[in-house]
Amino acid sequence: MVIATNEKCQECRRTLNADETAYLHRDRVLCPACWFILTGEALPAPVTTPPPIAGWLLLPLIGLIFAPLTILSAAGNARIAFHELRRTGHNVSTPLEFAVVAFAIILVLLHIIVGWFFFKRKRKAPKLMVALYSIHILFSIFLVVALVFSLPPMNHNAMIGRLLIAIIFGVAWIAYFKMSRRVRVTFIR
Repeated sequence: MVIATNEKCQECRRTLNADETAYLHRDRVLCPACWFILTGEALPAPVTTPPPIAGWLLLPLIGLIFAPLTILSAAGNARIAFHELRRTGHNVSTPLEFAVVAFAIILVLLHIIVGWFFFKRKRKAPKLMVALYSIHILFSIFLVVALVFSLPPMNHNAMIGRLLIAIIFGVAWIAYFKMSRRVRVTFIR
């Protein structure tokens, strides 16, 4: 894959001139000489733009668009639930309510930042997506554990089922962003 930008060769550490083309080989930026030495192939024709966000990458894109709305909605519903529990006489801790709302705000901000990197097709976007999915998994575990130990006894099977679904989907998307060829080719800026 060819990228037409000012880069530094990761093999010989030489900074490329503005008129030279950088080549992407196994997630490494190479100068033309190192490309030929490592691959033994003729230099491919330069490509000025990366391919569009398509295929399975559309699903995380949709998730990045709608996740802030669902997170804020869930935080609002949690505040209402905490208020109702207090009104009915249950002792629900205020720090737990604050922690849920604070985590929700942090997650919304992270989604906006990662979404910007994703839309710009920056090279850091896959790593940020992996970090975001990892944070989602940790937040889901924290939320379920906090709710199970702080709410009155009830059927917690639904919460645990949602936790398992969040973990399965998070691990699947982390694997996709780490191993997919489309991800390596799309996020090259």
